[in-house]
Amino acid sequence: MKIIYYIKLFYLAIFELKSEKIFFFFPFYHMGGAETVHLDILKVFENKKNVCLITNESVNDHNKKKFENFIKIIEINKLIKKRKLKMLALKLISRKINSNPKAIVFGCNSHFFYDIIPYLKSHVKIIDLIHAFSYEEPYAAEKYSIPHVNRINKRVVLGKKTVSDFEKLYLENNISPTQIEKINIIKNKVSIPIEQPKKQFNDSLKILFVGRNSYEKRASIFFEIAKECQLNNLNTSFIVIGNFDKKTIEAPLNTKIIGEINDTVTLNEYYQSSDLLLITSSREGFPMVVLEGMAFGVVPICTNVGEISEFINTTNNNGIIIENYTDTNLIISEFIKQIKIIEEDRNLLSKMSNNAFVTLKENFNLAEFNKNYIELLNS
Repeated sequence: MKIIYYIKLFYLAIFELKSEKIFFFFPFYHMGGAETVHLDILKVFENKKNVCLITNESVNDHNKKKFENFIKIIEINKLIKKRKLKMLALKLISRKINSNPKAIVFGCNSHFFYDIIPYLKSHVKIIDLIHAFSYEEPYAAEKYSIPHVNRINKRVVLGKKTVSDFEKLYLENNISPTQIEKINIIKNKVSIPIEQPKKQFNDSLKILFVGRNSYEKRASIFFEIAKECQLNNLNTSFIVIGNFDKKTIEAPLNTKIIGEINDTVTLNEYYQSSDLLLITSSREGFPMVVLEGMAFGVVPICTNVGEISEFINTTNNNGIIIENYTDTNLIISEFIKQIKIIEEDRNLLSKMSNNAFVTLKENFNLAEFNKNYIELLNS
């Protein structure tokens, strides 16, 4: 089996990696907000002469064909599991990158991407994207990248909060504050209808959760909010979209678990028919589901994490921010308090819905996203 992997590595280096200019290193192509952003970036640089190396094992194939529509993808996760094979892969792939005098390497959330940096010659331009800090994870990208900060040419973040996080991280690790100048803020983009969709608000507030069943999303808080709303006889119904198993989760009677949705049309129908979207996460960058929902006038109520409050705030009057208290019971009670206010004041809901769409159109459009990434890679 090892011999086969060695053969595959040499075949990869000699025949599959040819004259590519841009080498993307992404961990997955499965369903996820980060993967949606990565796909959007690949669309900007649609070219079969570029290549995307997938360095980790994906949970599902949700975005695989979509990636392949815009770029050649090469999965190397099985070839780099063993240390000796990984070292060989680093040498062979870096040699191919170095052979291109105009090579650009772009990576996100991939340890292999950072591991290859010391093998790259000075003419290779290196760019990374940090969606958000993963404070509690010892091998999070922002920490893992520290030894390579001086060599990275440009860094991309989603907003001012992450820039502030980097300032603190650099100070703690005796990294020159001038390295902050390399950081570029590029906001994500989302497909926005030309005309604002007409919203028919529900007699019973329809409240959405869209996301993975992972610990940082804290879906358990959403289920507790639904349970408390039911106990308090609030006129609400709850819908959960994501990789949740209906058989193992005891959801309240007012809650319907849909499961994963793989097509955009169906997902947009849920956004169109819903009133509120709850983000209960312990950490985020800027969730794509918030942008997707705002495109259909869904009002977000979110914990104050990541870049969210830069755009969702009282000034814009386009949603509600809940402080990310250490006491989850306090978070739940604050969510319920705000749901009660909206349930009793539908004019407020309507105003916030309109403002959500306006904020989206002004800040997260496709043209600006494309322009910023083209300028970044061509600078």
